[in-house]
Amino acid sequence: MNKITSSTAIKWTMPAAAALTLSGCISTGDLLPDGDADFQELSQKETITYHVPDSDGVHNVSGMINDLSFEHFSNWVSDEERQKLFYEEGSGDTFIIHRRVDNGTAGSGVRYKVAYDIEEGDSGYSASLTPVAKKEYQEGVVLPFGVPDFGRNDVRSTLLSAELRYSFEIDSEYGPSSVYANFDRLLESNQFSEGERDAVTGQIFEEEFITRVEGREVTFMLDVHPYRDGSKAVIHAKLPAIETDKNTVDFSEIIEDLEETLTGIAEA
Repeated sequence: MNKITSSTAIKWTMPAAAALTLSGCISTGDLLPDGDADFQELSQKETITYHVPDSDGVHNVSGMINDLSFEHFSNWVSDEERQKLFYEEGSGDTFIIHRRVDNGTAGSGVRYKVAYDIEEGDSGYSASLTPVAKKEYQEGVVLPFGVPDFGRNDVRSTLLSAELRYSFEIDSEYGPSSVYANFDRLLESNQFSEGERDAVTGQIFEEEFITRVEGREVTFMLDVHPYRDGSKAVIHAKLPAIETDKNTVDFSEIIEDLEETLTGIAEA
């Protein structure tokens, strides 16, 4: 099961906004073009690189960069204060990480410009993300909000917050009840009080299982049904960004480890 069609575009998913689409590659010239003069170029630039395999098992569910979705939030912490992390379209081949605090109208924040490059290959694609510039601002005159404390390490953590949806199948010689019992016996699980709809298939699940890859939690939903003389287990996983090398996330390695672990459980 190995074929996926990917575009070389950022697919924007922003709160309360229509989706936008960007395409292209990082410019090696002026990273601070006209109109962005108020951004200050960063003295230290660190690139985060993702490798995503060409596979039918990879699913785009609200992906911002091809199939990858990143952490974002908008939380009211009091009646007068909202904390936000979201993304904006930048100029050229860039996007903006925007960390903001406001009262619903006026606020303060910090914006990081991130240059991106997407390279297609025979085995998948790579996405490289490099923060290149920063801008802080405060709105309002009377008692403005302080600029959120959101520095280099926070930007790095944000760029390493990607999630990939991945599905695969395991054939077993044992019956469905035996296979399901293996997962239930060997793994932790979270029960859904009202059921959870899988974003890929639309199927409703009553629980999700938890396993670990390189010490990080990986959650998945499980469907087991009869197949030939045994059963087929279908895994619907949410893969976190786990560094497989310094500043590098290779989802092929993460998938290989996950499939090996869960196949061993199905056959236990």
